[in-house]
Amino acid sequence: MSTTDVPFRQALQLTLFHQARPAPTWEAMPIESRRLVEQLLARMLYEYAARRYGTAPHVEARDE
Repeated sequence: MSTTDVPFRQALQLTLFHQARPAPTWEAMPIESRRLVEQLLARMLYEYAARRYGTAPHVEARDE
């Protein structure tokens, strides 16, 4: 039997990761979380546009 005549053996595949869980849907998130995400996304987009197009970000007036 030559070295090229080695019988094929099934390789053992180890499980390295857990099964993927389904992602939560937007509607299933609490309303507080959705509002916070919307506020942060709007802020991020506004600040990106301000940097991209050179306009100064709007600062809200405060009574403090």
